[in-house]
Amino acid sequence: EVKYEDYFEPYVVLHRALAPQFDERFRGYGLNKCSFLRHLHALDFRFMVFAQEPHFVAAAEHGKSASWQRLYGPDADPAEAINL
Repeated sequence: EVKYEDYFEPYVVLHRALAPQFDERFRGYGLNKCSFLRHLHALDFRFMVFAQEPHFVAAAEHGKSASWQRLYGPDADPAEAINL
């Protein structure tokens, strides 16, 4: 078992029927996964590590989104980060 921490962003697997509804007000880049995982933690979900075969997760590398660029890119307005 892994203890929950703020800004925790692991990949998670859970049954759809058990998952709380995702807050659709989130748009673009900005802590939506952190908020969802905090919600799971508040509902007393436990975070476990699959350390034995045959479990694995794969994620393709991708470029920074336009939302990320607006918040953190070279031309970012620091005031935009306050909106998070």
